[in-house]
Amino acid sequence: MRCRTIDYAEMLGFLIRIADMFLIAVGGWFSYGAHSNYAKFELPDAYWVAVSIQIILVLSLFSAFNVYVSWRGKSLLLQFYTLLQAWCVSFLVLFGIAFLTQTGEMFSREWAVYWFVISGACLFLLRLAVRKILTHCRKRKLNCKNIIIIGANSLGREIAERIQDNAWSGLEVIRFFDTEPAMESLQGIKVESLEKLHEFKQQGNVSEIWIALPLSEEEKLSWLLKDLEHCTLNIRFMPSLMIGDKLLSQPISRVLGMAVIDLSITPMNDSNRIIKWLEDKLLSALILILISPLMLLIAIGVKCSSPGPVIYKQKRHGWDGTIFTVYKFRSMKVHREEQGKVTQACRGDSRVTPLGALLRKYNLDELPQFINVLQGRMSIVGPRPHAVEHNDYYKEEIEHYMRRHKVKPGVTGWAQVSGWRGETDTLEKMQKRVEFDLYYIDHWSLWFDLKIIALTILRSFFDKHAF
Repeated sequence: MRCRTIDYAEMLGFLIRIADMFLIAVGGWFSYGAHSNYAKFELPDAYWVAVSIQIILVLSLFSAFNVYVSWRGKSLLLQFYTLLQAWCVSFLVLFGIAFLTQTGEMFSREWAVYWFVISGACLFLLRLAVRKILTHCRKRKLNCKNIIIIGANSLGREIAERIQDNAWSGLEVIRFFDTEPAMESLQGIKVESLEKLHEFKQQGNVSEIWIALPLSEEEKLSWLLKDLEHCTLNIRFMPSLMIGDKLLSQPISRVLGMAVIDLSITPMNDSNRIIKWLEDKLLSALILILISPLMLLIAIGVKCSSPGPVIYKQKRHGWDGTIFTVYKFRSMKVHREEQGKVTQACRGDSRVTPLGALLRKYNLDELPQFINVLQGRMSIVGPRPHAVEHNDYYKEEIEHYMRRHKVKPGVTGWAQVSGWRGETDTLEKMQKRVEFDLYYIDHWSLWFDLKIIALTILRSFFDKHAF
């Protein structure tokens, strides 16, 4: 039976963080009772302050140590070693704060040791329980990732065998593809011609593509990588299991003990997704509440200034290349264009209304896109979504162009605050925009997002590229 691909990553990451906070607080409280021989459990205010600081440290440091990333297919020992490192560092930082503030004498060292051991053990047991539950679910084909393997050869067979022998990993090989299939099935999995790959991908139940071709087939590999250039699925290259660790030009991951070269992977892993999700939901809801009176005034102005709808809708590519409808206040006169053609606005464009020019200059036409963010189709920060027709053109002209879709498109982005907003009337301008978009994807962090948001606010009124 094929896996049902159900993604609980965001909810699970959120629940684990909540559970960590609870276990640290309860551990501190219970440790105080143990320290006093269970005579009293009322934690003094100073101790609650220490517990609160430790919770903040844990949420920050655990993310930095990748404790909250997906551990699917990875070693249990490595997961707990990483947890122990992060937990020890958090306590060292807490002790450092106590030393610098000269408050260490306020706390019992015995209580601190009890707290370190009890809460640390609880954090360990929580992850063991989660792992057991996920293993149970994955063995029953829940929360799986469906894998395509390109290469019906001995390496492909070995990879499939290892996945099948480790059902707890939640990985499932659903199809083999090969340029010249020599068999109808391998390891009980159907083998098809590579020509049918694009058709199969569009079924929507594929999570990743694993390439299991030997390095000796250089010509075939080169052709395949070129053919997959516009693919928005996660793509991994599976070298010979003996030499994988020697190929260090790309990020190396380990899945079921196998060295995997990540050729094209989204930065939105489990922990990053929940941070990004919270950032988008909380900020977009707050922003929409604050700007709703302004949006009402703009809507009335658009309706009164020229005939046509208030909201302009256009199809754009979103995360993983899915198509969605983007919302903007209409800033142009209603007009028709040839089918399959979208003309970018340029300086002095006669189609732009007087009110539309003002809205575009100060980015006010973009405000309805916060509704897209609240819907989950966009993010506040990310590569700006381009018209579908523009993507179809530029993906053939600019290398790695479609990597922009490894994250959700944004209302604002690093390219826009770096001076690459506005008309891209030359290929070089679009190349620079893509360059900054890819830099953002490769260096994403919450602080990077907050920096871009701050720069957007500051530069909205001083952008020489706005028109």
